[in-house]
Amino acid sequence: MRALGVEPILCEPTAEARQAKADEVVASTGATFIHPYNDPRIIAGQGTVGLEIDEQAPELDAVIVPVGGGGLLSGCLLALGARRPGLPIYGAEPAWADDAYRSLREGSIQTPTRYDTVADGLRTPLGDLTFPIIQRLAEGILLADEEAIGIATRTMLERGRLLAEPSGAVPLACLMAHRERFQGQRVALVVSGGNVDVSAVL
Repeated sequence: MRALGVEPILCEPTAEARQAKADEVVASTGATFIHPYNDPRIIAGQGTVGLEIDEQAPELDAVIVPVGGGGLLSGCLLALGARRPGLPIYGAEPAWADDAYRSLREGSIQTPTRYDTVADGLRTPLGDLTFPIIQRLAEGILLADEEAIGIATRTMLERGRLLAEPSGAVPLACLMAHRERFQGQRVALVVSGGNVDVSAVL
């Protein structure tokens, strides 16, 4: 970021710390805060991924989408779900950041209990806009462990020639972890993000 002329504003890797720091920046600079996932406009924009899936893959049995704060999954559930009612759409989450899985199980938003998964883009809790959408429309949340996420990241690079960050590789990791469930099916995986710390996955 510095090489591109941007000075990052750093904070602890928790949702609370990020919000507090963002509030400080807004107060001191007059900047406009745009929530990265818990905003109707963001959800609608990310729903275009679902529309692309609908256009590019006319025959599918299931879709797996990474879930952190839930904006991308919510958007896909709304957009693709409207085009293809009944198509199972799953969230994919690291087992070390399983708050979406626990939220569906408990019926209320659960906070992350740890922040050390290699899939750092999925460490955020669900929002009050995204959770009800996921609760109502998602087929379920699939989990993958750290080893599976690393294998999936390397597999995409070595066999697919696709540079994906670990968060983007979580859907493939979940597919591999639940291969019996999807045996013989046509499954679309949403691969989101290419920020890779190569030393962490290779």
